[in-house]
Amino acid sequence: LMLYFKDMRKATYVASMGGKVIGGFLVFFGVLAMLAGGYGLWFILLGGLLWFMAGASYEQLVVQEVLNKIACTDVLSMKYAKVSPTLRFDGLVRLFQKSMEGTFVVERNGLFIGLADIQKIGRVLPKNRKIVQVKHVMIPAEKIRIGKLSNKGHDLLRLMDEQGLSMLPIVENGKMKGVVHRRALVVMLQVGTRHS
Repeated sequence: LMLYFKDMRKATYVASMGGKVIGGFLVFFGVLAMLAGGYGLWFILLGGLLWFMAGASYEQLVVQEVLNKIACTDVLSMKYAKVSPTLRFDGLVRLFQKSMEGTFVVERNGLFIGLADIQKIGRVLPKNRKIVQVKHVMIPAEKIRIGKLSNKGHDLLRLMDEQGLSMLPIVENGKMKGVVHRRALVVMLQVGTRHS
């Protein structure tokens, strides 16, 4: 189909519609077989699965196309919540509560050294909250696959998904350029899929 249409989106759309037609036929045939007293349940299940998979393949292509049109600079935020590595844990908890941010960039002298992510921090006993510092509970920079200004939206979202992050630091030569929030990519994706 790709050779005929010379357009991946159109070819995928036609293939997914074909899959849906065949899936619909299998469901219809399965219902008729069941009404006739036969074994139609497998046809219904296979037809439903084919219908679902055909639609999902087209949607996946559209999402990938839209995300690949989004440049890192389109969603880069220069404003981000940051903390010092020497901040005590009880102060970090107050910041989480006050700012409603789930992740803070940890910087020392303008250099990115890690992330403090509420979802990734283990339990700290109340008696230790005035002793433990952010540097003890953060995700260190060397364990984070950071984003680059040259990344497209698809790569940025993949990096976030693979690491379970809601925010991805964008770093060049050790210096923070900004962050990309998952919610910014989702908004751009929603706009792109509705208007493409």
